[in-house]
Amino acid sequence: DHALKKLNLVRECIDEPVFINHKGLKLRGYRSYKENSAIEKSAQFSRHIQGIAFDCTIASGRYVQLIWHALMAGAGAIGWYPDNNFLHVDFRVNKNNTVTCWGSNISSFSIKISEFEHENIDLFIKVLMDKFRMSGLQI
Repeated sequence: DHALKKLNLVRECIDEPVFINHKGLKLRGYRSYKENSAIEKSAQFSRHIQGIAFDCTIASGRYVQLIWHALMAGAGAIGWYPDNNFLHVDFRVNKNNTVTCWGSNISSFSIKISEFEHENIDLFIKVLMDKFRMSGLQI
């Protein structure tokens, strides 16, 4: 419930609909263990099973703003899947003020938020986007 409230706050901030199950993409919010295990390459203990993860699509394509507001709302992980046009956002709690990030066909990496201070989230987003680009993703 707290994760859905945070996602709704993100939606209000970007002032556009955030789609979870959109255009035939099913099971992009909560999943049972059985549903999750039927999805190829899904993590065995996915945050979707815990009800704290969402695979989000927005019509405008302003994913940088979606990432910014998700981080401000307390997201602990961001996964970028440009080929499927969605952003995985989950509200896990990470130790040491880190955000876990990954993208299509790249390994995960972590960025420590405290290095940039919460007031300077724009710098954090720039570093995050640079890391995604260095990993071969087009953003």
